[in-house]
Parts: sequence; structure tokens; C-alpha cells
Amino acid sequence: MKKVSLPKKGQLLFDTQAITPEHLFNGVILEQGEELRIADIIAGQLIFRPIQDFHGTDSFIWRASKDGIWSDDEQVLMTIKHVNDPPVFNTIHHKGFEDTPLYLSQVNIEDAFYDSDGDNMESIRLTRISGDFSPQVIFNESSLALPQN
Repeated sequence: MKKVSLPKKGQLLFDTQAITPEHLFNGVILEQGEELRIADIIAGQLIFRPIQDFHGTDSFIWRASKDGIWSDDEQVLMTIKHVNDPPVFNTIHHKGFEDTPLYLSQVNIEDAFYDSDGDNMESIRLTRISGDFSPQVIFNESSLALPQN
């Protein structure tokens, strides 16, 4: 078999040995035009590794040979299903002056939020307060009570 084209949203990797409890996958990236013997494919492990956070379709084209005669190009079409990845919330560094409240705006919070699936933020949970003080959280001009440890 000969790889005629490469997938655009990931890589094809091949290991000459099948995956077993004793042999973890140790594949090499296949290049365009590279040929593999069918016996090697059967004995080994061929995988497609999509790029991170990709979901959708991707494809590549292969040809097969027998007795030195090559087949027409054939497409291998792969569909990668969406998974709901956890969102990422980065640290917010906010500076202010002593004895002055620091106001976190919607922009501060939204800029720290990232979701690879494109979902909107639903809520924020205050999980820990650092330091020896009595913090006060104000939201929309109203003081919010903080849970006691």
C-alpha cells in the first residue's frame, strides 16, 4: 500500500508491532509517498492522531498494489466526534491600591476563560480564599455572602 496524500488535521503513525500490555505504541509518522507492506500493517498498528481539539472529518488517499500493478486512488475518510472538553480558566492578575476595592469586570473574567469547544461560561465557583482577612465579594452592586469553612 502506498500513501498518496496526507491528512490535513492530524498525522498517520505506524508501529511495526501491535499494541499489547508488554508493548506500548511506538509509532513513527508516515510521509507522503511512503509504502507499507500489507503483512506489516496486519502485524503492526496504524493509527490516525488528530490535532488537539479537532473534531470533524479528515481524509487521505492510498493506493494498493499486486504484482507491480497499482490500483486507482482510494480515499480513506475519518470522522472525529466532538467531546465536551473541560474549560480552562487562567489566573487573573489584578492590581490596585491599598485600602481601595478592586473591581473585576466581566471583561477581566471573560478574558481569563477559554473553551476549545466554543461554549460560553456558565458559572464561577469561589473555591478558596487566601490570606488572613475577611474578604467581601460584590456582584452587580450587591454584597455576596461567602461560605464559611
